[in-house]
Amino acid sequence: MSVDIRTAEVPDSILAGWQQTVDLVSEIASIPAVLIIRDQGEQLEVFVASDNLTNPFSKGSLDVQGQLCQAFVRHENPLHVADIAQHPEWQACLAEMQGMVSYYGLPLYWPGGALFGTICVFDSTENHYAENIRTLLSRFQKTIEADLECMARQARLEAANEVLTQLYEKQQQELLSLREQLSNEVDNRASMAQTLEYVQRYDALTGLPNRAALLSHMEHILSVNAEQQFAVLYIGLQNFKTINDSYGYLIGDQILQRISDRLRHDLSGNFYLARVTGNEFVVLLATSRIEELSVRLANRLSHSLNQPLVIDQQNITVPIKMGLAMSPADGPDASTLLKKAGAAMNLGKVSGSAYTFSLTVCSWYWMSVAALNHIWWMR
Repeated sequence: MSVDIRTAEVPDSILAGWQQTVDLVSEIASIPAVLIIRDQGEQLEVFVASDNLTNPFSKGSLDVQGQLCQAFVRHENPLHVADIAQHPEWQACLAEMQGMVSYYGLPLYWPGGALFGTICVFDSTENHYAENIRTLLSRFQKTIEADLECMARQARLEAANEVLTQLYEKQQQELLSLREQLSNEVDNRASMAQTLEYVQRYDALTGLPNRAALLSHMEHILSVNAEQQFAVLYIGLQNFKTINDSYGYLIGDQILQRISDRLRHDLSGNFYLARVTGNEFVVLLATSRIEELSVRLANRLSHSLNQPLVIDQQNITVPIKMGLAMSPADGPDASTLLKKAGAAMNLGKVSGSAYTFSLTVCSWYWMSVAALNHIWWMR
């Protein structure tokens, strides 16, 4: 992403570090003026100045616009002038030096090659600047350019974040239009203040939690109590592709919304409802007497969901298959329980049953039926 940061503000924390360094260089090298001059395009600014009484240049000064300073600051390579009096072409610029006669400077660049400015070192006497001083200034140059690289990265991140924010706001507007078609319960849950987490964890069409949210909820239950009993009822709408092909995707969406509305209406108490794929839902039930209540729930939902839907003056019946798994008997973790419930539902497609149990639940169910029959014959 291309970002123009040449006019960016340098953070106070970075400026403080630069100020400490120019003061240290001035003290170590016994140099009266150590500056960082910033190229502002049409003008030059003394951006940082060593804080000593012998420095004639002050921070924030724009009084560095003359021919000499222009040449110094915009020079592409390290520039050394030991004694300006020995350079006739620059003797006319002595006034700009404010009593200084020697100069050493290193250019500073933004990432990508744009000029930031220069490190300027001025002395009031002839100075050839020893190698250790030049090495110190070179390291300072690299430090500043590393700081500029960090600023550039931060600017690019902020620009990217702005783009993402705009995309997110656009998406929120589109989601709001969809939510207006949903039931009052979904409308209450949805609002412009919803965060990106809501978008990631909830289904836009029905407003129900998605598969990721369901697994997270199940894992939380198991993390609190690994022996917690709960039932996973996996509900699949059969022949849904045929319905979409016959009636169109808009009608298909309305069917999914009506089914989710029915589920909400039929469920009360300690239930958790999610839409895990395009035409599949899961009901999570955590309560005492889990086996008995699970079978009751499967019977009740089977009867309710198989009733015809009236959409655009058409009676549409969507066959429903269900699979049931229970914790902890059918698995130690959320993924296993969901997988077994889904497998039980798929088994129902073959057997033709309205709902099918996992192996553990099936054993309990038929034991219960056998017990009831025994009591009946005893009568």
